[in-house]
Amino acid sequence: MNNVLFVLPLLMGFHIGSAYFGSNLAAPRLIGRILSYFGATADFLPPLLIVIVLVLQQVARRDPWEIHPTALGGMVAESIAWTIPLIAIHQLTGRLISALAVLTTSAAADEAGIPRIIIGALGAGIYEELTFRLILISLAMLIFVDIFQLKKPYVAAGAVIGGAVIFALCHFSGDELVRPAHLEWPKLLFLTVAGVLWGCLYVYRGFGIAVGAHVVWDLYVGFCRT
Repeated sequence: MNNVLFVLPLLMGFHIGSAYFGSNLAAPRLIGRILSYFGATADFLPPLLIVIVLVLQQVARRDPWEIHPTALGGMVAESIAWTIPLIAIHQLTGRLISALAVLTTSAAADEAGIPRIIIGALGAGIYEELTFRLILISLAMLIFVDIFQLKKPYVAAGAVIGGAVIFALCHFSGDELVRPAHLEWPKLLFLTVAGVLWGCLYVYRGFGIAVGAHVVWDLYVGFCRT
């Protein structure tokens, strides 16, 4: 239940903020487009889907429904703490953030200032973790563990790495991907490492921590670029 309560205000903040300031994030639009294929076009459906998925996950795992305020505070602290390794990796590379670690479209030269940096960080943290971690890893576990009876640790490791690579590649244009000589390999490597970190957080610490760490990192990137 703590995961739901942790993510819910972030989700509300993104959608309320994007209603006022707009958002050009691709992940929420992708989920909305997928839902539209099934005739579900209402704007509230993507965030509702996230809440439903988290509640179903709670039921499937038979987790307790108790609310622990101290645990929520601990999740915030842990999200910040797990951002420190990425900052350290970034500093060790000796490269500018703009050349290496653009994780959200809103973080790049955002003329609207602080509100859109925050909105972009919230949206990317929630919807990218939903897409590349919760959905992708859960599907991999369902197919390869529940159906094909493969060993869970190996499937989880493969899903985390595969999701991280796909996550990284999605931050490049089609032209860059078909022309490897034009690809920013340090950026690709860094995004993959970040994706692996968040994937491990999802597997071992839960969706809320993965979202929180992603949001904190994107805020760091966004504010360092202002």
